[in-house]
Amino acid sequence: MCNNNQRTPYPVVACQADQFTQLDDQGYYTYVLSEPESGRGNMTGAPSWLPADATWLPWDSRTTPNILIFRNMLPDASFSHSVQTAIQAGCVVDNQQGAPPSREEIVKEGECAHRVMDEYYPQAVYCNKQVFLNGGWQGCFALAESRLQ
Repeated sequence: MCNNNQRTPYPVVACQADQFTQLDDQGYYTYVLSEPESGRGNMTGAPSWLPADATWLPWDSRTTPNILIFRNMLPDASFSHSVQTAIQAGCVVDNQQGAPPSREEIVKEGECAHRVMDEYYPQAVYCNKQVFLNGGWQGCFALAESRLQ
């Protein structure tokens, strides 16, 4: 997983490779993006409050949108819930148009990819630190869901 600034040429803020991604006891991963505890210049140290089964990436600019880039391996041809299958189904956002795509376009194509990828679709929410510490990723998703109703 990489966090990049969403402006051409999409400079990298930081990445975490597969082998450094923490898994919980069920084999799921949780990425947490936040500002570094010790100031914006320190992009290497995970915050002390981060749970052991979460992987940290630093959030960069408050003025430039960030974009997360999640690498996917080529699946076995018989696996029908892959990113490649979502692309073949037309679930695509044009990120080459010079300006970032609209939120509506991102949401529409994300819903398309979610239908294709089903439980393999990576999901993300913005979450308050205290909500995360009290309820984990489940608390963050529950709060986000309650705000949609």
